[in-house]
Amino acid sequence: MVSDSSAQLGEAPQATPAQQAPNETSGAPASGSQVSPSPGESPGQRSSSEVLAVLALPAAAAVVATGLLGPWSPAFGRFCLVALLAMQARLAGRLIRWDRPWSARLLTMASLLPVPLALAADDGGRQTDLLATVALSVGCALATRGRPGANGFQAAAKAVVTFAAVYLASRHSTLVWLGLDGLAAMISWAASLLAGTNLHLGPTPSGLWTLLLTLALAIPPRPWSFRQLRARARPLLVYLLAGVGLSIALVAAQPRLEELLKAAAQGIMTPPAYLLGEADQPGNAPPGAMATLAGTFALLAVLLPLGKRLGVFGLTETWPAAALPRQAWAGVLLVAAGAGVLLTPPQARPATGAVAFHDDGFFDFSQPERGRYGLIQAGLYGGLKELLIRSGHTVRTVDSAAVRAGLTDVAVLVFINPKHPLDPETREAVWKFVRAGGGLLVMGDHTDLFGIMAPLNDLLSPVGIRFEFDSAFPLRRHWQNSLEIRPHPITAGLSGSVETQIGTGASLRLSSATARPLILGRYAFGDYGNRLNEGQGGLLGDYRYQLGERLGDLVLVAGAEAGEGRVIALGDTSTFQVLGLPFAHAFIRQLFAYLAHPTPSRIWRMLAGVSLLGAGLALWITRAGRRSSVLPVVAAVIAGEALALLLPRSPLPPLASPGSVAVVDGRLAPGFAFEFFADHSYGGLFTAAQRAGFLPVADRDQGPAMLDGAGMAMFLAPARVPGAEDLAALQRLLARGGTLFVAAGGKELDAANTLLALCGLRIEPIPLGPVQATWKGERLDFFDAWAVMAEEGTTPIVHARSKDFTVVAETSAGGGRCIAIGDHRFLDDQRFEGEKQFHPGNVRFLDALLAGGLKP
Repeated sequence: MVSDSSAQLGEAPQATPAQQAPNETSGAPASGSQVSPSPGESPGQRSSSEVLAVLALPAAAAVVATGLLGPWSPAFGRFCLVALLAMQARLAGRLIRWDRPWSARLLTMASLLPVPLALAADDGGRQTDLLATVALSVGCALATRGRPGANGFQAAAKAVVTFAAVYLASRHSTLVWLGLDGLAAMISWAASLLAGTNLHLGPTPSGLWTLLLTLALAIPPRPWSFRQLRARARPLLVYLLAGVGLSIALVAAQPRLEELLKAAAQGIMTPPAYLLGEADQPGNAPPGAMATLAGTFALLAVLLPLGKRLGVFGLTETWPAAALPRQAWAGVLLVAAGAGVLLTPPQARPATGAVAFHDDGFFDFSQPERGRYGLIQAGLYGGLKELLIRSGHTVRTVDSAAVRAGLTDVAVLVFINPKHPLDPETREAVWKFVRAGGGLLVMGDHTDLFGIMAPLNDLLSPVGIRFEFDSAFPLRRHWQNSLEIRPHPITAGLSGSVETQIGTGASLRLSSATARPLILGRYAFGDYGNRLNEGQGGLLGDYRYQLGERLGDLVLVAGAEAGEGRVIALGDTSTFQVLGLPFAHAFIRQLFAYLAHPTPSRIWRMLAGVSLLGAGLALWITRAGRRSSVLPVVAAVIAGEALALLLPRSPLPPLASPGSVAVVDGRLAPGFAFEFFADHSYGGLFTAAQRAGFLPVADRDQGPAMLDGAGMAMFLAPARVPGAEDLAALQRLLARGGTLFVAAGGKELDAANTLLALCGLRIEPIPLGPVQATWKGERLDFFDAWAVMAEEGTTPIVHARSKDFTVVAETSAGGGRCIAIGDHRFLDDQRFEGEKQFHPGNVRFLDALLAGGLKP
């Protein structure tokens, strides 16, 4: 056995047990000072508890920061991360040298500054959480260097930085991602032989990330030193084989593990319907959630004590206690700047240009129309056409003959569910257009619907993207906390599934390094299609995860470049349909802006980034010395990429024709349901706005910026009182003839009445309950009505009244309209307009009200 407090193997004689005992946890001290154990704690207890804690806490924090424990809510993950970082900081605080020079203390404090910045940020890529983990790990190592007991922090920092570097490299490099996916396939293959069944797991559910993290702990401080590697060859080999073997065993045991954890997972991942609503796939929570969680804890619990016992963590190797020269730290800053320049994706520029939709006889630009009710009949891509026109594009359809003739005046060519393969001449014309600087957008649906797989795969073969014969199903309802959104111009600002509106589509397979995954279903599975399930079955499978189906890390959106042009492929069309567009409008506008511009030359950007990196590395090597750790340099690369993504980005320009845009507010109503086909959602409100001639867009975070480009602002049950900027924007909207629409009820009416005060209306706390009214001989049903009244001196137009109380009223204000409905449940999908059912009187009444066709 190799003691964890021994000198480096092969470089110094092993200490005797008598020499080890006084300082078992810390290795050979770099100075003469000693840190005595806490009262009541022996050195042996510290060795078995604190050393493992120092290694385990940063490792666990890195796993949590990258979202590898399952589709938990961001709030829960942030709570766990803060707790782990706080415990790590407390352990390091016992060894920090406050008697060091002020410059060393300042550098230590500066290394911790990204932590509060990262924890306060909110981004979908988790770069900020990972930055906080890296910053604190490196900060603890810097603050404690040269102290007895500090080597564990240095080993932990080494592992966290290595792990973070590989993780971020996989997000930017297709080759790295394909390599990791190949390693996960090898683990799945070996586990299949062991379990006697077929398994196909992605990197996340295979436990590959946790395995890499634990193996990174065993990397020598100077891995290029042949002497170190030779001295540690045997324990390193034992540790490596143990880690790989344990990972394979855990994957092989996954089917049994799922059954054992099923009951617990159902209670945790799928709460009762009365709490959070039912999940789309209630039986499929365990594979991607609990099995991964159990595998992570198993790897940490087994490999950390084993590595400590084998002495492979380098706990006796300390960083120099002396402060590094300031020129060396200047080199670190230059490295961070160079990484930020090279790795941060450019922002998609506002674009105008012609968008051509390829029509092989089945294209559908339909949108909601009066007399055609039920969300299932809301139409397909008519809203997309309107959004593009208001974004500055022109829109038209083209056939194959027009493509062959040349698309000299077209910026973006779009294929949606092509049902016929392109002839070779047309296909060559498409790629000639792309290589010359054109943008190509290709979308399809699940399970070879309408026979689209062959045309799609033939069209995309030059960039190595293929549609699979499956349906990508999430483990949580509506992809909640299940997506991995990677840095790219089209994904800037996206934080989750609401902004993408991805539904049920096919997964994509990448077979070339020219393609890059942009959005992945990290917690999802590819449900094999069933060609016998024709008609309304849509060739879908059994909606359940079966052994052999792909589990985890499914590519949903991919991008590529060809020549000077750009390509985006999506395995689903829901984002661009009438119902998905109101929430995904920013994503769609960024996507088309990106495709509309030829790929710019990167030569100057690359020269600038490489120059900064080279200068920084030269300063570090010459000033810090060859034997200095490379961790600060690698951490600087990570910090440069992460911090650059936090820089403010220019907002999208306002949509044209502001009088025809309806902004549906979701900022002031935290309980607003950003989903469709559920009783508590408001999909019918969006289709009603479209039938009235508006383009509805949802607002989750922009506020006044969006209101300034709107013709109607709609608020449903607002719970937060609007601020002065919101009210000023609404006054400007009314002054230019816009409409303020408020539907609310209940005991909390402060926010609604603050809005309605702009036009002399208010909703009184007078509950009317379920009431009825009559309009043009049709019955109107209100389900939770409250009285609407006018302020003194204001004469309202009453549109609906029940007995002695007004329920719907309107006033004029500043040249615009102000509408108040004293019942927000009047508009939910269960009672207004759902997937297939609708309330005829309520729907026709609101259509006339929004269009201004009602008379007092």
